[in-house]
Parts: sequence; structure tokens; C-alpha cells
Amino acid sequence: MTFDPNTISLPDRTAMKSNKSSTLTQFVAAAAATLGAMALGTVLGWSSPAQIPILAGDVYGFSVSVTEFSWISSVVPLGAALSCLPTGFLVDWIGRKYTMLFISIPFVIGWAFIVWPAAVGMLIAGRLITGFCGGLFCVASPMYITEICDIKIRGLLSSFFQLLLVIGILISYIIGAFVPIFWLSAISGIIPIVFAVCFFWMPETPQYLLRKGKDVEATKALQWFRGKDYDIKKELDSMKEAVEDERKNKISFIAMFRNKIAIKGMLIMFGLFAMQQFSGINAVLFYANSIFSDAGSTLDTDINSIIVGAVQVAATIPASLVVDRLGRKLLLLISSIAMGVFIVILGFYFLYQDMWSTQGWLPVTLLVLYIIFFSFGAGPVVWVVCSEMFAPQVKGPASAISATFSWTLAFLVTLFYADLVEAVQNYTTFWIFGGCCFLGAAFILFFLPETKGKTNQQILKELGSKD
Repeated sequence: MTFDPNTISLPDRTAMKSNKSSTLTQFVAAAAATLGAMALGTVLGWSSPAQIPILAGDVYGFSVSVTEFSWISSVVPLGAALSCLPTGFLVDWIGRKYTMLFISIPFVIGWAFIVWPAAVGMLIAGRLITGFCGGLFCVASPMYITEICDIKIRGLLSSFFQLLLVIGILISYIIGAFVPIFWLSAISGIIPIVFAVCFFWMPETPQYLLRKGKDVEATKALQWFRGKDYDIKKELDSMKEAVEDERKNKISFIAMFRNKIAIKGMLIMFGLFAMQQFSGINAVLFYANSIFSDAGSTLDTDINSIIVGAVQVAATIPASLVVDRLGRKLLLLISSIAMGVFIVILGFYFLYQDMWSTQGWLPVTLLVLYIIFFSFGAGPVVWVVCSEMFAPQVKGPASAISATFSWTLAFLVTLFYADLVEAVQNYTTFWIFGGCCFLGAAFILFFLPETKGKTNQQILKELGSKD
């Protein structure tokens, strides 16, 4: 299904129009936009099947030490952190659509570095580049989806990002279990190309086009997203009014830090992302095989990884379906509390492992339940809230700063997890993660406004806006 402005005429004021919009084109556009998340998922999932053969010297013509491989793995969130702030400016300069399209070129180049590296440095550079490109999608893709979809399905479509992300991770686990790392990397490098081909035919968001004074193109784009029989006049007039208000109240990047509503939104996102990352999810996923091994699991490491990936996908799907029914706040509360409970119990298992040595199923079950509840709430819903929290005039840079904060924490937690375990043992580390989950639940309860089914203006009013 392609978008051609010349094939859609402007709405006929005299014709009978429907009051119910079509959702098909919105689903198609959201699915195309989140193929970038799948590309990021393959980057994140690559480390697990690649670790053993690369350390064994079976992949490249040079050796890789354990320390070097830890950098190969952890440099991805660092690259993502570096990309978020520039993305916040790019999406406002060249648009949401072309920001994502253009980044597919360096994405493929980064994978080429991983497929044919001449040395360890080139391999690390490839991982840094692919992390940078993947981080860009974390800002641009949710923003694009939020601006094209109807309020009633905004949560559902926004959660596509996390769903496609974990599907990408699972794809890496499955492919890596059956083919050499060379082919895993080569296949992963094709996904950004598939994204570019599919997303090329999607229109830019109506809001961005209106900001650039392209009213005719914005009208045709909105008509495409809502269906040719839908009367877009009321929604279009509302968008134009919002854009006009945005122009009157336009603020600079520096002035944004003096805007109380923008600062409050960013502080809320900092709290949510701190809960998400200090829950330990990235460390737990990266070291899942060693946790399974310490727990006495006899399954092959590839099978362990596939189980973890499949659990993530299976848990993210129901979260996508109920996020617009149960609301963001309730899902995040359930998720953070359950994660805290299961990882604290996992800590007690490892403390008394000698006593419970015959209960090898218990830690595996606890780990799986922990991952299920992360994927049910803390994983997808935090990104949904981030796409809804900010006013249009600060959404680009504010979302970028929030995402930078998230990826920086992910980098630090992944990098220092092994050192923390060595210093205070794994059970204490899990208790720290659990404590952060409970603190996050308290933060959500007292500080997070519910955004389900609300317009941006209504959300901003809850944050204290008087406009």
C-alpha cells in the first residue's frame, strides 16, 4: 500500500463523509516504522550467539579477549545514547520520515564492519555505529507513530516498537543457533534495507508538514491515514490550531530548561527510565546464560537464549493489546512490583543455593516470570509514555534527552554488572535490582499521570500547564 499525494483529492466539503476513521493504513505505517526497532533488536540479540564462537577464535582472523568482547557488547547502548540528542534536532529539521530513512545507510555500513572486520577496533566500531543507528529509531519511530494514529489506538500502535524490538532479538537468537556468525551478521544487515524499502512509501506526519507550512500535503497525508471516506476537517482544524499555538509559544533548546512543564515531563521520564534500567533487565538478559548455568540448567545455551527471547515476545503481545484498556499507570505498577518480587526471591535462591540445590526449576521459573512482567509493562509502556509526555515544540529534544538518559544507564548497568556481582555476590545484586523496582513502583504511583485516551493538551494540563 503506497502513498501518492497526486492520487488523493482534497476533501469535498459537500460530500457525505464518515465519522469513523480507517485503522488499516495506520497499522501499515506503524508496522513499517517499527521495522527499525526490529533492526535494533538484531543488534541487541547478536551478542548472545556470537560470544562463544568469537571468544573461541572461530569467526574472524584475529583473537578477541574477554575484556574486548565485553566492550563489543556494551558499546551498543553507548552508541544509542550518543545518537538520541542529534535525532531530536534531525526530526524537527528534515522530518520524522527522512530521519529514519537516511539512517538506514550507515546502519548497513555498520553491519559491513561487523561482517568483514580487519581488527577488533573495526568490530567495536561496527557495533558502535549500529547502536547509534538503532538508538535513533528509539526517538524517531515512537514520535512518528504518535503523530499519525488515532487517540483510541495510540497505545496499541506505540507498543509496536517494543514488540518488533523483542522479535528482532528472538530472530538473532534463532538464526544464531543454526548458522555461522558471519551469516547471522549478513542477514541482520539486510533488515535496515527491508525497512527502507517498506517505509519509503509511507507519508510524513501531518503535524510536521503543517509546521513546515505544507498544508495541502498535510491534508492529503491525514486523509490517507484516516481513510478516504473519513471527514478530517475537525481533526485537521485542531491540528492547525495546535501548530499555531506552538508557533506563538515556540521556545529554544536553552529556554526549554526554564520551562517548568517540559522539565517536569523530563523528570518523570528520568524516573521511569531509571526504574526500567535499574531493574537490571539488560544485565539479566545479557548474562542470562550464565544465570541459567549457575542455577544448574543442563539445556544448551542457544536453547536458553531462544526461551528467553520467546518469553519476551509472548509477554509483549498481550501488553500491546491491553495498554489502551488498562492504562499505562496500572500496567507499569503491576510490572514493577512483580519484577521486584521475583528478582528478590531469585536472590534468596542464590543465597541458599546449597539448601535448594534440588530445586533447579525454581531459578529458571523466577527468571522467566521476571522477564514476562518486564515485557508486559516496563519494557513497552515506558516508551509509549515517552511519546506522549511532551508538548510539540519540545518533543524532539525532550524525548531525545530522555532516551539518552535511558541508554546511558543501560550502558553503565551492563558494563558494571559483572564487577558488582564480584564485589557483593549475585544475590545482593538481585536484591539491589529488586529494591529499584519497588522504588520505581512508588514513583509511578505518586508522580506518573495517566495518559490513556487523552490528547496532548489534556496531558500537559495534568502536568500543570495553564494553556
